[in-house]
Amino acid sequence: MSDDDKKDFEFMVYPGEFHYFTREHVLADAWQRVERFFDHHLK
Repeated sequence: MSDDDKKDFEFMVYPGEFHYFTREHVLADAWQRVERFFDHHLK
């Protein structure tokens, strides 16, 4: 795989959370990560 084929991503596991998030602190952290990722890659 060349460097041009590599993609950036983040993977986070929140213990006790599954397909969707239910706890406020988990939701806040996940959305902060999404916003940071978008700010870096979409500007």
